[in-house]
Amino acid sequence: MTAEVVTAPMTLREAERAVVEAFAGIGAHKRNWERLRERLDVRATTRARIELSLAVLGFVNACGVLAEAEDRVGPARAVARPLLGRLFTVVGPGQEQCAQAWRSYQEARRSGDPVVVEAARQVWHDAFVAWHVALHERWTLEDGEYAEDLSRRLDESTWVQAGDAFESSPNHRQAVVSESREREREESIRRADTGLRSPWVRAPRADRPRPGR
Repeated sequence: MTAEVVTAPMTLREAERAVVEAFAGIGAHKRNWERLRERLDVRATTRARIELSLAVLGFVNACGVLAEAEDRVGPARAVARPLLGRLFTVVGPGQEQCAQAWRSYQEARRSGDPVVVEAARQVWHDAFVAWHVALHERWTLEDGEYAEDLSRRLDESTWVQAGDAFESSPNHRQAVVSESREREREESIRRADTGLRSPWVRAPRADRPRPGR
């Protein structure tokens, strides 16, 4: 005989705490992802993006668990509760569909019909998951475009620096030639000046000393 382990559903307080912790975890993973993507490390960025996506999915599921716990306590009362409504901020692809499903869910809660409430909650949760999938796909596309743009800018920067070096080469060569010529001119003047003062150079006849003087 196999004993089945039945897990008791979270209490309202436990579900609230799980949502708050999941929401806080998104910020930490997002900062790590943004830091790594600047390094142009595709593998590290992909891993960080997946971890962020899983953190968002964890938040989505935690919100579903909290909504279910609220409905067990009383769906009509849950409409006035501020926690989930305050944390439920949806941005990105699928935003309108998810927000519309949330509004329909709140209307179903006001009706008080448990069957209608459960069905509306499931529709909202499915829309919330679809939003998460679309958000992950958008982040993946953005990472690819960002990596290509950053790689292109780095290549262009290297090319410009190499171009500057090639452009400066003729000027450098000209400076070397001019300096060499100047040294040759100064050396010629020095040799000529030394030769004029040398005792081995015969002086002009008019300047020679006369015998007896």
